[in-house]
Amino acid sequence: MDDAASPSENRPRDGESAAGGWGAAAVLGGLVMIAAYYGFVWIPDRWIVTFLSSRVAAQTRDALVLLWDAAVFVVLSWVFVRLQRGRAR
Repeated sequence: MDDAASPSENRPRDGESAAGGWGAAAVLGGLVMIAAYYGFVWIPDRWIVTFLSSRVAAQTRDALVLLWDAAVFVVLSWVFVRLQRGRAR
């Protein structure tokens, strides 16, 4: 047999945690959920819709909210991928 460890030897045993463990993953997941709430719900409702409702037409406001949501989705997707890359190491 060669000197490389088998995949089963690299896995953490019961009671051992991988780098970061469940606690860190739960905290990071919670932060992503909070960012999603603020990015998809709170900011569009409080700032974009409220500010723009009396200043632009409804179609323009809706388009700006849609662009905001698309931008938030891209940013949160990027954050999620970065967090997953960090956990894979």
